[in-house]
Amino acid sequence: MFSNSDGEYLVKLARNTIKTYLEKKQIAFDNSNPKFLERRGIFVTLETNPKKELRGCMGYTLPTKSLNIGTSESALNAAFFDSRFPPLKPNEFDKILIEVSILTPLQPFNAKRIEYLNLVQIGKDGLYIQKDEISAVILPQIAKQEKWTSEEFLCQISYKAGLSPDAWLDKSTHLFKFQSQNFTESAPNGKVVPTS
Repeated sequence: MFSNSDGEYLVKLARNTIKTYLEKKQIAFDNSNPKFLERRGIFVTLETNPKKELRGCMGYTLPTKSLNIGTSESALNAAFFDSRFPPLKPNEFDKILIEVSILTPLQPFNAKRIEYLNLVQIGKDGLYIQKDEISAVILPQIAKQEKWTSEEFLCQISYKAGLSPDAWLDKSTHLFKFQSQNFTESAPNGKVVPTS
């Protein structure tokens, strides 16, 4: 478990990384804090304020990066390289909310496919799907925000990967769940609070 101060550090790291790139077109990675050298899955989400509309979300599902580096890279990718949105402009910087999600390791489902419906907990679990070279991820908070049932969640993760909605029932499809700790700004560059 990560403390509120840990979450605050990572959210501020994400904001400072974006700010440095906007002001100097430089990428500054800080791997000096030994507390954040652990490799974890990490996502950074940007939302508009006050409407809380998605403005960018990128990250790493697998623990391939240290929390320091993963947070900075995810922040840059969410702000400037999320293909769903244009790159963040300087006049938007003080209007966005930043959320950091720290992921647990992926957990395979050890059950029959139809039993997955009872094993997905909305608001607690995120999903990662993989088939051949295709993969997709949906964070736990998204299913809660959308008020999906477990079946809708399983269909949505399949659809997001470009597969048929019932692809999660296919034995050649690999499905995993995970949990996350989320920390977000209560206002742009404001107090950082844990969120579910």
